[in-house]
Amino acid sequence: MNGAASFSLVTALCSAALCIMTPVGGSLMDLIGTKKVVLYFGVMVCVCAVLLAFTSNLFLYILLRVCVSGAQGAFASVPFIIVRKLFAPEKLPTYTGYLSGALAAGSFIGSWLAGWLLDHSMVGLASCFPAIFLTVGIFLILKFGPEDVLNRSKKIDILGVILLAITLLSLVFGLNYGPIKGWTSPMVLICLAGLVIGLIVLIWWEGKTPNPLIPLKLFHNKAYVLLIVVSGLLVVFESDSNNLTIILYY
Repeated sequence: MNGAASFSLVTALCSAALCIMTPVGGSLMDLIGTKKVVLYFGVMVCVCAVLLAFTSNLFLYILLRVCVSGAQGAFASVPFIIVRKLFAPEKLPTYTGYLSGALAAGSFIGSWLAGWLLDHSMVGLASCFPAIFLTVGIFLILKFGPEDVLNRSKKIDILGVILLAITLLSLVFGLNYGPIKGWTSPMVLICLAGLVIGLIVLIWWEGKTPNPLIPLKLFHNKAYVLLIVVSGLLVVFESDSNNLTIILYY
């Protein structure tokens, strides 16, 4: 496929898609329920994962990979939402810890199995085998997951989604092409301007609309803001720690 030069771009686009679709998924859960969100976007992930195994076109690969990340973002919070519905508040720390342990174990097993398949030149199978596990997970959630109390009056903040996408994509393309084309190149300057303007308009709109994608009142809670900051710092640390294995190649 000769797409090594596109690695950073694909990674950035996938991260942006994940960030965009996570709040969208939350809004959809209020509107149609957790189970339907898992079903619709879970099937989307499975189909795209299988198609990834058969594509040799770089553009199509990037498109499918971004779709996978976006769809994953739509139901990424489901395990934690279900734990909150199943257990009393005083038991949440314990059971959330168990859940985090299970997620870490699954990440290890999936990474190991994918690596083993790649080592044995089974690239196509490495791309699509996760769909098997996801299909089982979708079935179990549909079968045994708790029912939701729906908010039929809630509406999707379409303009909020568009503004969030503009802001994040401007950030992604600016950071990706800044070191390549130069930070003063017209393309990068346009991206940085889009980032600033998009963020300002997004904040203005979210404070005005009755059904915001990202309710700004959440940021009035200092404890919640601290939680977001700490979570972000931990993710940065974990991501950088995982990348330290690259040292083995030097």
